[in-house]
Amino acid sequence: PLVNRRAIDCICDRLTQGGARFHSAMTSNGYLFEPKTVAEDRARWRLNSCQITLDGPEETYNRIKNYVYPGGNAFRRVLDNIHALAQAGVQVFLRLNFDLSNASEQHQLIDVLAAEFGGHPMVSAYAMMLFYGGGGGGCGRERGGGEPCRTDFLYIP
Repeated sequence: PLVNRRAIDCICDRLTQGGARFHSAMTSNGYLFEPKTVAEDRARWRLNSCQITLDGPEETYNRIKNYVYPGGNAFRRVLDNIHALAQAGVQVFLRLNFDLSNASEQHQLIDVLAAEFGGHPMVSAYAMMLFYGGGGGGCGRERGGGEPCRTDFLYIP
């Protein structure tokens, strides 16, 4: 959604001008937020929550996102943006995407996130296995497909 901020602004401005009572939630990779405008965006968009997806620890994340963000540290930028969102009062839900190629790295990612956000009341996380092979689930249960494997590994009250 942040590729077209003007559209979000326009929609929210019209809702506000029309007297509509609303709030918004967003799913994003977290990269295109601007820390200097997060508080303003939150107020204008009435943004209450944001789900941000992470595809692994720093090296894996940057390798995966390299096709979009060459030459930069996308992972660090996203973490900084998560801090900015939480500081502005946006509830941030981190969805940790994993599959067979990065499942073994999830503990490393969890350690990083716990160090960055552990105990923060506005940040929580859950894991989502992207591809279930043969009906087995990432939580050790049979899966019909697609539902998240919620965990307490990064529980933040």
